[in-house]
Amino acid sequence: MQKIEKIAANMIRNHPWFVFISIFFFLIIIWATAFHLTEWRSWFNSFYYAFIVMTTVGFGDIVPTTILGKTITIFYGFIGIPMFIVWSWIVIQKFFYVHFKKYIAKLHQEIENEKQEQQEIKKELEEMKQMNKAKNPRWKNIFKK
Repeated sequence: MQKIEKIAANMIRNHPWFVFISIFFFLIIIWATAFHLTEWRSWFNSFYYAFIVMTTVGFGDIVPTTILGKTITIFYGFIGIPMFIVWSWIVIQKFFYVHFKKYIAKLHQEIENEKQEQQEIKKELEEMKQMNKAKNPRWKNIFKK
């Protein structure tokens, strides 16, 4: 039992998107089966309805007609909609995090390059001042004008 708990904890920690995708599809399969058995709809319409309810689109082209179907839809909505929101957030975070991280690294590199260029310009100005000071003892008066 401890081995299964370690495997589950490792999967959730390292691959949360895989875990939520699995739960997401499991919920759709369970709900589509329940809708198919209670409402006597085709399998395609049952899966379609399960996905539409979970994503909160709600086209209204397929609706439950029995009391049991309506009750199951309410409970499924309470579980499925938050699950879909969490799943969407994990997927978006996973895909955009890599791009965002690269963008931040690029900005950081540009800032560092800018600082380095400014330091080089300051060094060149100091060298020019030193050269002018050596050539002309009145270098202070030149820069004041």
